[in-house]
Amino acid sequence: MRELSNAIAQLAARQFGVVARRQLIAAGFSSAAIGRRVASGELIPLYRGVYAVGHCALMREGRALAALLACGPGAVLGGEDAAAHMGLLSSGSASWHVIVPGGNPRRHPGISVHRTATLVPGEVVADGPINHTSVARTALDLAAAGPPRRVSRMLREAEIRRVFDLEDLHAVLQRHRGRAGIVTLRAIVDDLGPHPNEGLEDEFFDFIRARGLPEPEVHAQLGPYEADFLWRAQRVVAETNDFASHGIRAAFEHDNARTAWLAGHGVAVVPVTARRLDRDPDGVERDLRGALASSAA
Repeated sequence: MRELSNAIAQLAARQFGVVARRQLIAAGFSSAAIGRRVASGELIPLYRGVYAVGHCALMREGRALAALLACGPGAVLGGEDAAAHMGLLSSGSASWHVIVPGGNPRRHPGISVHRTATLVPGEVVADGPINHTSVARTALDLAAAGPPRRVSRMLREAEIRRVFDLEDLHAVLQRHRGRAGIVTLRAIVDDLGPHPNEGLEDEFFDFIRARGLPEPEVHAQLGPYEADFLWRAQRVVAETNDFASHGIRAAFEHDNARTAWLAGHGVAVVPVTARRLDRDPDGVERDLRGALASSAA
């Protein structure tokens, strides 16, 4: 009996405090044993076949996982709940948005179940025990639900957090032609600007070493912002995320605000573009050495 209780505790510890009946059966529990634990309060029903273990003071992840477990294997968080789980939007929904591939899923109070036949592996991200739709697929589902500004805001935040992938968005547009939301998402994607140059930071770091410059901190926190390259003692920052290499106009505006904040707090900012690094590397080195020398003086 104690071994079975330990098995419940171990499973719950991996799953934010929730377990499914089918998992308990697979672990060796009988229906009678589950019933006794429900009666004693060790298992607290949340949905049909899903329980909180010991208490209902669950974190958001526990409540999300409970909704997924209730909808069966293959269920994933979608829409604004996927965006919220990724930290890209807040969710004010009164119910969980869960996507279930195929079949005729059972309905549960407090869960909005969306059936789909077009959820491919590349559109699902596993975050521990919680599966959710990718940024690109989430953008499509949000575009279908509206309004467009929420999609734009989510993609802007994805760019800031460096989880944005324009190629994934184009793949989703190609894969789901004719679906609801596709026209809206295509218009948003068309307004994103050039493809991000994800190699610019690596190229600039190689440049720093090749030119014998002191090595900086990379992606370092400074005040409310993250600096691409920071020489903390000299209070110098090099920023490589210009519009041509960044991908989203709104994120470009965010970087401008960051540059203004840094300058206002006595931090010298050296902007570095892919074009200038390629065509005027000596000028980039001169500007950077000048900034470092001025700050050290």
